[in-house]
Amino acid sequence: MNKLIFTLLSAFILLLPVSQQAQTPLDLTPGTNGSFYFDGMVRLGQMDGVFFYLSKRTVSPIIWEIWRSDGSSTGTYRLHNLGSGDSYPDYFRYTFGPNYFAFATFDDNTYKVDLWKVEKGATSASKMKTLSTSGSANNLVQLDDKLYYNVYVSSAFSLQRIDLKTAEVEELGKFGNFFAQETAIAPYKTGIAFLAGPSGSFLNGGLYYWDSSAKKLSQIAPLSTVNFAYTKPDIMVDGNKIFFFHRIAGAKYGLYFSDGTAAGTKKLIDLTEPEEFDNSLFRNRSIVLHKGKLYFASKLSTTFRRELYVSDGTTEGTKPLRLLAERPTDPRFFTLYKGELYFTGIWGVEAFGLAKINEQTGLPQTLIDGKTLGTGNSFGGFSLNVFQDSLVFNAFRDKFGNELWISNGTPQGTRCVDLVKGPGSSEAASFEVIDNKLFFTATTPATGYEVFVWEGKKTTGLHDLPAPRPLRVFPNPIQDQTLIEAPEGIERWQLLDLSGRVLASGVPATPLKQIPLNTATLLPGTYFLQAWGKVPGQLYRATLVKP
Repeated sequence: MNKLIFTLLSAFILLLPVSQQAQTPLDLTPGTNGSFYFDGMVRLGQMDGVFFYLSKRTVSPIIWEIWRSDGSSTGTYRLHNLGSGDSYPDYFRYTFGPNYFAFATFDDNTYKVDLWKVEKGATSASKMKTLSTSGSANNLVQLDDKLYYNVYVSSAFSLQRIDLKTAEVEELGKFGNFFAQETAIAPYKTGIAFLAGPSGSFLNGGLYYWDSSAKKLSQIAPLSTVNFAYTKPDIMVDGNKIFFFHRIAGAKYGLYFSDGTAAGTKKLIDLTEPEEFDNSLFRNRSIVLHKGKLYFASKLSTTFRRELYVSDGTTEGTKPLRLLAERPTDPRFFTLYKGELYFTGIWGVEAFGLAKINEQTGLPQTLIDGKTLGTGNSFGGFSLNVFQDSLVFNAFRDKFGNELWISNGTPQGTRCVDLVKGPGSSEAASFEVIDNKLFFTATTPATGYEVFVWEGKKTTGLHDLPAPRPLRVFPNPIQDQTLIEAPEGIERWQLLDLSGRVLASGVPATPLKQIPLNTATLLPGTYFLQAWGKVPGQLYRATLVKP
């Protein structure tokens, strides 16, 4: 990012009536941020009313930086430079506590780990310790004034902690299975629970517990031939209940449960192993604990359909939850709203929905479906938060593009905050709520991808735009080359995936009735194509299928 901006904007980018300009989102980093996939930043978290996020400066090489914001231009500035790289820093880990924001970086050229902290109220990051290791520090967890993590040292998995006040490092245990550096650790009772292999072995392992008050390491249950090489397990704890996803070598991947005893540790269900189950980087999660039950999105080992599951820690209480007479919900993110569990999902292939778990029946209940948001296809729901006593999420509709939506959980109380008025997309995402302010990333023609803050209060209503018209696509199902056609001519077009992410776009020098597209690199799946013609606001839509 080239420079800091120390004055508030005098002109706003949202095309709203003059009476609503006071409610326009404020561009916190004008002219500075690039994009992270389709986001302008990765939200990390908050501490003491300050929002922390990861940003990249689109120069050559790309520079990754940690920024902070209190919702004003003067209070938005860089804390730390993480270094350069074309993709997200693979070895950046972070965690938040009430008094510290801690993170770790790893240099794969020098094989050194740097442990950093940002104290409450600090305006910069300070290095606590440099470690000589064989791999990155992983799975950071804060308990009191201690930071727990695991590192790969000399072909072994080492569990360590550092005192956030004195920077003193202590090794708590060493295990032979160095692949366990990928394992997750979670707060449990007065310490942490984690998976690891015993010293001197590369396969045998178990579920372990470090009691910080007694300063004692013990094995909760043996798990023979734990295979860390190809999975990245995840652990969630609720009281004495421990849920974890893992794969035993020679067996199927699945969900396990433990009550803290060897006899009470068992496998509950076989699942299809995901490429990356833990999506905690994006803070919103497709795994959540609610009232003693685990809700998660996964697939049975015998199917390829992503569904909503629930588990109470028993085999009979671990099962898929499907909306009646509907296809799998493909849940995206969960959040608690007015004491109940809400989630976004895709009903079938292209119908976005908002649902909740009915407290009486225990089953999912549809609150908003694709028809609620307008006509045509809908998708999105990759951010879900509670803001000013309302739910906020992102969704794509023909009339609006991919925008921010606000809802009280009913169709009548659901409205679009249309940053790019009309069918253009702002791709609003990565919502974080702090002190009655909504931080998020979005893009507009005037700003590009930036970080915004919004105080809400007012939202725009549904616009009366021309209904979308069909766009001819042939062949469809598509092959390596595809031709799109609109009788009135195409002035610009966009190709999107099911999440609403723009994969490709084009603006012909002059409007064309037919435009050839190269679709050879698309993976098998469903895609959406939208185009605009000469008529103001006229949108053309088509669904593409790549076999």
